[in-house]
Amino acid sequence: MLSLESILTDARGAGDAVGPTALLASLAAVDVPFEALLSADVSEKFGNALQQDFSFLNLLRYAPDADGGSARRRCTECIRWVLGTISRWHLANDMRLEVLGAVLMTSRLCAGDVDLWRLLNDDDAPSAEFVKVLSALIAKREIAYRFGDPSTPIWQHEFMQAFDQADATEDWNKIAAMWPRIAPAVEQGLLFPEMVRCLARFGFAQLVEAADGLKQVWLAFEIAKALPVGQRLSLAIASSSARLRFCCAFVTVSRLNGDATLGPEDQTLLTELLVAVSASMDEWLKWMQALNAYPVRYPALQRPLGSALSKISHDAGCVYIDSIELRSSGLSHPDRCRDALSVCLREFSEKASPEHRAEIWHQAYKRWNSWQFKTLTAGTYLSEINRSSLDFAVVSYARDILSARERETEIEKLQTQFIDTEQEWYRSETDIINEFNRLLSIHQIYAHAQHASDRTLDAIPDTLMYYPFDVSQMLYLRIKFRISLTLPPRLNP
Repeated sequence: MLSLESILTDARGAGDAVGPTALLASLAAVDVPFEALLSADVSEKFGNALQQDFSFLNLLRYAPDADGGSARRRCTECIRWVLGTISRWHLANDMRLEVLGAVLMTSRLCAGDVDLWRLLNDDDAPSAEFVKVLSALIAKREIAYRFGDPSTPIWQHEFMQAFDQADATEDWNKIAAMWPRIAPAVEQGLLFPEMVRCLARFGFAQLVEAADGLKQVWLAFEIAKALPVGQRLSLAIASSSARLRFCCAFVTVSRLNGDATLGPEDQTLLTELLVAVSASMDEWLKWMQALNAYPVRYPALQRPLGSALSKISHDAGCVYIDSIELRSSGLSHPDRCRDALSVCLREFSEKASPEHRAEIWHQAYKRWNSWQFKTLTAGTYLSEINRSSLDFAVVSYARDILSARERETEIEKLQTQFIDTEQEWYRSETDIINEFNRLLSIHQIYAHAQHASDRTLDAIPDTLMYYPFDVSQMLYLRIKFRISLTLPPRLNP
């Protein structure tokens, strides 16, 4: 398909302007034409009219030079009609919004996957009334879902009721968990995204005002999906709606959009949004519960979040640390959530002031130290050295905050506990192996902090193991505690 920019350039020049006559005629026969165009089944309602008006698009896409370039000329005429119509549009002349709907449908179909409105110059701007009406239409938009089939399973009704309840209470944790199951089935048709894009280009303030008043998370998600990342995050920053802010952020970082990566400018915008949200502790807590329980689901969030952590208050930083789910993971089963957290915390470490960094490391250490691999799922045992979700922060605390003597003291305490395991009775062999590996897992933090004097080894690599004794020379211990030497053991530095 030819470049839309070149067609748009020609459309700005003199020539015929021909609108979708068949579509306009069909709309004239409908009671509520604009609502009919907004429906998801618009292609069924107006299929014949759309085929008559826009059949040239297939030719334009696959053989633009065929038939003397007739398809290109037809597309140019349609876009010329759009440009001329939007600049002169008045509500008094289009009370049923037939022309307005036809304009949006034409721009959507002719532009394909390209956002036509972003390509327009200021001189191409629609009339003030056009912008005002679009804003009003978005502000009053609602989605009503109905289960018309009596055989619809009860669980679907209950699921949607739970989703609505989560929306009403702004429970973003539940929304983040439930939306991926709903999103593939939600269709807003062709017109609603086009309305949003037009306002984003020519009535951004009106779009913010309209979106701020929306009471359904469905629509907030659809607005977010309609915009490119930069515009989406700018909208969230300008918005006063907690619903819209979360939806814009979620769509940006969610893997529903594939393994999205953000450019430097978009990362800066996301950081700005996160800092703004952290000013409200209630909203920040909801965000962290939703986005930080499983950080591996949101890889694009980690660097902007780390940058934001370096700028937010101590209390907001503590909320972040407390929202991390403390997990243990064996060396044979690496934890990708731990890796994602390390990306975030490394970014924080590089950008935060020494004082702020020390506060956050202390909060992480305090939480980890009260846990120490003890609170495991019932029936779960440590059969090998384990890592924890907070390793990066805890190692940083042990290295940067504790003195060398304090680290040695902690290691000496653990050595005493290792000896005590030989003197105590346990209910089973599994229990004593679990306790031995729990102590070894704690030992990794202090030993690695002693060893990693530089910042290149903040998180403990899965290829490193530290022992308080030379296990390669102690066959009895290896047999008793089932120690594998598949990785070369490292003694205390």
